[in-house]
Amino acid sequence: MDDEALTTKFRSLEKYGVERVKHDLLSGAMQLVGGTREHREEVWEWVRMKERLAQAVAIEPEPELTLL
Repeated sequence: MDDEALTTKFRSLEKYGVERVKHDLLSGAMQLVGGTREHREEVWEWVRMKERLAQAVAIEPEPELTLL
């Protein structure tokens, strides 16, 4: 599943944030993420996608400013 499809499918998870969803998956609490094993694997894909995006933003260089 591509990043756009994951974002659309799991839009409801956005309100919880990546860290809370990841914690729910790791702890096995299944308070935020339940369902089948396949569903949880898709949510893990969403978590990895969000982490990649956050890392890309963090390492993106600042644009150079030109002094006039």
